[in-house]
Amino acid sequence: MSISLAKDRAADPPGGDQAVVAAPSPVQPTAAVTATIHYGDHNLALNAPKPGPPDFWLSGGGALLGTARSPNWEVFDMPIRTDPWPAGTPCWVDLSVPDLTAAKEFYGAVFGWTFLDSGAEFGNYQICQVDGRAAAAIGPCQAEGQPTAWTVYLASNDADGTAKLIADDGGTVLAEPFDIPGNGRMCIAQDPLGATFGVWQAAGTHGVEIYMEPGSLVWTDARLPDPDTGRTFYAAVFGYRYEPIEGAPPDYTSIHFDGARDGEPVGGIGGMMGAPEGTPPHWLAYFMVPDADIATASARAAGGTILAEPFDTPYGRMAGITDPHGASFVVVGTIPST
Repeated sequence: MSISLAKDRAADPPGGDQAVVAAPSPVQPTAAVTATIHYGDHNLALNAPKPGPPDFWLSGGGALLGTARSPNWEVFDMPIRTDPWPAGTPCWVDLSVPDLTAAKEFYGAVFGWTFLDSGAEFGNYQICQVDGRAAAAIGPCQAEGQPTAWTVYLASNDADGTAKLIADDGGTVLAEPFDIPGNGRMCIAQDPLGATFGVWQAAGTHGVEIYMEPGSLVWTDARLPDPDTGRTFYAAVFGYRYEPIEGAPPDYTSIHFDGARDGEPVGGIGGMMGAPEGTPPHWLAYFMVPDADIATASARAAGGTILAEPFDTPYGRMAGITDPHGASFVVVGTIPST
């Protein structure tokens, strides 16, 4: 099973060792192209907005993670998730690239990931692992010329119900909910501003299995031209509420909801933070590393581009990186125990 896009990137199901899925990247809300979902003998054509240029920008203030209740990353000892994530949690990220071998070399150098190959039957979708636990995934592009970008998936207890809420509250469902046998049910959508995200209803596969550990996803945020509209949308669909973050831009808030682990924030929503003109709305993924300077040096040596050199924040030392294929992400150094 796959979703092939004429001019967009691929994204795969959380932990998807049973299927290969390709889906839209962060995109502009104009100029549609054609995409097709392939599952067995079934094909479903849909329109997806044409992607914009590679995107990334970090606020010079650097106060992007957490609040007074932000994750205390140093206190967890190899935290592992074996149950479905609470609905609304960013539960998975994945990436599709034109050169899978090169991507594995790059991300292996930066994060120390090992890779579990799902095999040719499933498009050689690679589960990125930390100590044998799923942290993310990388798969091959499904169409020539597709740009690359990390896709964030938000957990749901009912993908069909979430898809209806998305449409009812001004979003666009790009790929209607469909099953990935043995794994779960998913859809791909855009918020009203044009930021693309996935929805994942867990069955056999829950999403990330390791968190708050080097190599794992530790934060995501939505970068939107009208964050208030975005906040209204995500509150209606996922039940989010928001809190300001001291030192962050005034339009940046953390995301909270009642089911979150230990009441911690699960991400953020803010403006475009001075991004260059033409940068489309998007979700951005942050990964923990033992040392942001070392990770930055490793990325540079492996052919990546450093978009923001390492800088200190109250939540760790951060840097902005683009991989050799154009996908952007943030690394966050661990905070030493005191």
